[in-house]
Amino acid sequence: MLQFQLIGVDVGTSRCRAILLDSSGNLLAENSVSYPVLSPQPGWQEQDPYTVFQAFTQVLQATVRLASPKIPIVIGLSTYLNSLIPVDLKGEPLANCIIWSDLRSCDIVENMKKTIKEHELYQRTGCPLHAMYPIWKILWFKKTYPHLLTKIKKWLSIKDFIIYKFCGNYIADWSVASASGMFNIHTLQWDDEALEIAEVRASQLPEVVSPLTIITVKDEPLKALGLDRYNVSIVIGGGDGPLSSIGSGALGSHEADNTMGTGGAVRVLVDDPVVDKQMRTFCYIAIPGKWVVGGVTAGGLVYDWFVREWCAAEMAEAQSSGKTVHEILEEYVKTVPPGSNGLFFLPFVLGSRAPFWNMNLRGMLYGLSYHHTKKHIIRAFIEGLVYERFLAFQAVEQVVNGITSIRLSGSLSRSTVLAQIMADVYGRELLIPMISETSAFGAAIVAAMAIGLIDRPENFGSVTQIKETIRPQLNNHKIYNSLIQRYQTLISLFANNIATKQGGGNAREQ
Repeated sequence: MLQFQLIGVDVGTSRCRAILLDSSGNLLAENSVSYPVLSPQPGWQEQDPYTVFQAFTQVLQATVRLASPKIPIVIGLSTYLNSLIPVDLKGEPLANCIIWSDLRSCDIVENMKKTIKEHELYQRTGCPLHAMYPIWKILWFKKTYPHLLTKIKKWLSIKDFIIYKFCGNYIADWSVASASGMFNIHTLQWDDEALEIAEVRASQLPEVVSPLTIITVKDEPLKALGLDRYNVSIVIGGGDGPLSSIGSGALGSHEADNTMGTGGAVRVLVDDPVVDKQMRTFCYIAIPGKWVVGGVTAGGLVYDWFVREWCAAEMAEAQSSGKTVHEILEEYVKTVPPGSNGLFFLPFVLGSRAPFWNMNLRGMLYGLSYHHTKKHIIRAFIEGLVYERFLAFQAVEQVVNGITSIRLSGSLSRSTVLAQIMADVYGRELLIPMISETSAFGAAIVAAMAIGLIDRPENFGSVTQIKETIRPQLNNHKIYNSLIQRYQTLISLFANNIATKQGGGNAREQ
């Protein structure tokens, strides 16, 4: 068998990661570079495209240096979904990249619900109506900055921008395009009616291609990366979520990848597009012949916010003790019983996504009493994140007619305490994949498919390997079963109160 070196690069919300593998899928090296999420106004979430591009370049350079110059390199790409960058005639950004967690287009979405056929748009695009999708970000940008419209040549994702810098062409893979709200998941082309809603021409968007497409890179970027000394192929790859499903080894139509990273989702790979009558789940294409049904939640981005804003003492202790702040918080959590003595946290500081898709929901600490301590609040916070994820899991499970196994991926999956709480809430075993960077691993697997090294992900030997199994504690599961009911009641009361104040129509019935 021909020998190759595989590199998977994942541009995530908070950092760029790269892994180096041999042809059999054995992990040889990994690197990462972090960058910030900017929030210049309430509800705004964005990034400097060049900061992200620089991190991408740095991490790829560092990984290439560890590769052998004698063995061909194949690089697969992955990026976070739902991003938007307007660029001018020279491909230069006219604004920062608006990322998936941004809520600035909420009002536009709410107004559009009154005028468009919401369910028909969802049926074609697989995207529920929510401010995270680029279709609505475009309309917000046009309304807010009309003086810039004559300067805009293309609307890009962060991945499209990176690829343009390497090859000089505007191309997007099916996977990232299908998370824009403007791509037809059945025809695998830009959707004419969605483009009409967005007031965008297809010529203003990148050409769409299969995730298995090998792109042609200009000599100058190759030289800058130090890749000119190698026999290199770069594969366009896909979105981080669909690729995480592949990299986690959740490859069957009833196997779930439960990602808890900066963002996160529950996803199941299926053989045909599947949408939900209640519009609780999304459906994107992953690779040719495979779609992913899922429900997304804010996850680790909210966790990072909590640590940054409320755990200054623990961060200071971490610097002096040699422990990480997460290890200190986990020690707190272990001292508090399941249910946090009646304390609930609704983690909707960035609104709600699956299964409610209610952009007007906000965070809330409920049940706070004199006997509660900071340790109770921290456990309640983590439990709230898990409850939110469990409701998304239930919706996905109903849409795909059952889930038989769950793989836990993402940076927060490394927390043994969070993983155990999740297993206890779900009442299911959680399988921890051998390679933790599942999106980067999925990108490498897709790259291997593109060059013909394998014909399907299942044939990549290490993809199904399990490092650890987390089993639920049944007594805790019984406690959480009753708490989930109360949690859902709280959300319903909160959502109905919002709908009443706003004249109804904003709280989706479940």
